[in-house]
Amino acid sequence: MNYKILQFISISALVMLAGARQSNASLLQLTHDPLFLSQTVPPALAVTFDDSGSMAWGYMGTFYGYDRKEFADPSLNKVYYNPNIVYRPPIGADGVEFPDSVFTNAKVDGFDFRTNAPRVNLSANYIPIAYNNFYSQGSYSLRFAKIPNTPGVSTVYTNSWSYYPSKTARNASGRYAFYYNGNTRVDIPNTDFDKTNFANWYTYYNTRLKMGKTAVSRAFATFGPNFKISWQQLNNNTTFPDLEKFELTHREKFFKWLFNVPSSGSTPLRKAFYRAGQLFQQSKSYFSTDFGANITCQQNFHIALSDGEWNKSFGETIIQDETDRTKLPGDSDNLYGAYNGNGEQKIYQKSESGSTLSDIAFHFWAKDLMPTAAFKNNVKRFKANYTNAAGNVITPVGSDWEDPAFVWNSKNDPAYWQHMVTFNVGMGLEASRTLDYIEKTTDGDDNTNPICPEVAGLSDPREVVYRDLRTGACSWPGASNAATKIDDVWHSSINSRGDFFSANDPEELTNALNKVVNSILERLSRGSTSSVSSGVVTSSTKAFTPAFDSSDWTGNLFSRPVNANGTFGNIEWDLSCQLTGGFCEGTQTNVAKQMDRRVFTYDTTNDTAVRLLDSVGGDVLSRFEDNSLDLRTRLNINTKDLIKYLLGDQSKEIQNNGPLRNRESVLGDIVHSSPVVQRGPSGSYTDRYWPVTSPEYLAKPYDSNDGIGSYEKYKIDNQDRENVVYIGSNT
Repeated sequence: MNYKILQFISISALVMLAGARQSNASLLQLTHDPLFLSQTVPPALAVTFDDSGSMAWGYMGTFYGYDRKEFADPSLNKVYYNPNIVYRPPIGADGVEFPDSVFTNAKVDGFDFRTNAPRVNLSANYIPIAYNNFYSQGSYSLRFAKIPNTPGVSTVYTNSWSYYPSKTARNASGRYAFYYNGNTRVDIPNTDFDKTNFANWYTYYNTRLKMGKTAVSRAFATFGPNFKISWQQLNNNTTFPDLEKFELTHREKFFKWLFNVPSSGSTPLRKAFYRAGQLFQQSKSYFSTDFGANITCQQNFHIALSDGEWNKSFGETIIQDETDRTKLPGDSDNLYGAYNGNGEQKIYQKSESGSTLSDIAFHFWAKDLMPTAAFKNNVKRFKANYTNAAGNVITPVGSDWEDPAFVWNSKNDPAYWQHMVTFNVGMGLEASRTLDYIEKTTDGDDNTNPICPEVAGLSDPREVVYRDLRTGACSWPGASNAATKIDDVWHSSINSRGDFFSANDPEELTNALNKVVNSILERLSRGSTSSVSSGVVTSSTKAFTPAFDSSDWTGNLFSRPVNANGTFGNIEWDLSCQLTGGFCEGTQTNVAKQMDRRVFTYDTTNDTAVRLLDSVGGDVLSRFEDNSLDLRTRLNINTKDLIKYLLGDQSKEIQNNGPLRNRESVLGDIVHSSPVVQRGPSGSYTDRYWPVTSPEYLAKPYDSNDGIGSYEKYKIDNQDRENVVYIGSNT
């Protein structure tokens, strides 16, 4: 703790000296994270953006046609304007939002940066756009929806296209902007907020392509040089640029590429996935300019955003997930045994042969992408879930990674070799198995057996299907038709230890991309517990392992027995859980929350230990109240409650209708602090006898007859002293 205080004083002195030299200098921005975390290796992200022709469409969800009012109903067409969603503009490479669109002068396409870009007065000339493809050279391909019984809209259609007649944006005539709520047409309210919100939707969101560009720009705006990024499209620009840190020119190139993606062609996802995997088979993808060397612990991720099932041919040779093998190809240390698709591995097996998307994802996860001797397998493993296929909590035996149920849980990533993890974001896509469960579709043999049966205690359809796939209660469908190919997209995420998100509207798409970002950040900050441990201290029978999780800044201290052969046994004691209460996964026990923690401070006047909360009074309380006045005022909370919160009281957290943030654990992070075990004296020190006339003797005389003052006497008096483990934690 003193280290942090000294560090803060040093930084403060530096700031004051800098200010003395140049009074108009900008404020020094100090990081909220400790320096040792910011010095980690940047993860590498390969981004695949769908540029197929369907991305230009202005609908998503249930399709009733372009000539019906349902096209303008956001409950049915998820792309169409929804008054319950706030539509924010995209964000550029400089981190600044694009300008709000103007209701009376709205761009047809917010990514057309020409000064003479087409614009529409939405108060007089609005027509719903069914298809909008803007090409960077300045040409448009526009189709308008024909909404019946909507004055001013149907009059513009004179050619033979009954569903989406062509007409240039400049010459289109229409009416005041609107949407449908069932059978009722609703004009946009005449307020600044509503008109700006509708204009932003029209300019930046009213097609799948524009929605995708805006959502990706906002998600990636938070990325900086602590990420390495490269990108590709499905049909054009299919060559990845070099993976570089996301800053300066490279960052500008990414946003320029994103904002200029057109929409034309098919959906060759398999080839795109294969190219992404190949990117991580190049040694230059691992090179770090900071360290001047290839980094073997780099984590590789693939983020794919698409609106359709895969198609087109694929002729590469890959590792197929239905093929048995004695071990995973990348498992050079042979830690995980055979792969045969049985038991806990059932979810990885598919029901047909052939090179599917899930095969490709499995290929680039299961094999070592850099198998040369120069690339040691140093990738950090990721622990997130402690349940087996049946949903029961796993009781670790020895190392967690020795348990097949833990290794083959797709929410964990045991791969320590260079590999690729894929996150899929499907626009308007949901797996057929999930839809079948929602609609109670049967297996075809009779009318009573659903394809994937219900699971007690689970209500979310996808979680039910996921559990059934893990246990083998149902299996993956073949990928021979359009509907079941979406299952293959989900399957590819599972095979690579990533995730699949279905987004049906702009809000869900933004949330899905944020979840992808947060998942990656969680993997970077958490990883295997041993990678962030401060060290292990052993007593004669116990081993104490401290750890912390920088994704939420909680800490932990585990106690394990030391076996006769020097290995550690199962977790016997979990400090975080002991203090917080609830079910402890490591020990498989329910623990009552510690409501009366014994937290002490030192009373210098009386030379005694006193309870911390009891000691807060008088001048000390006044100082606390003065220093926390602004905080207490904004949170409407008193000083005693703040102190109780620091001591572990959760009654004032948001989850209990209080103003303070929720905590998964009341134990703060343990950083740069090793446990110290205090037990009965066991040293073999010898006594030094001072001359009778010496100050030392006069202060505490030693009498050889009774042993007063000797170390042996001290050992005898304290041999039954209570064992205590001391550790420093940030509250």
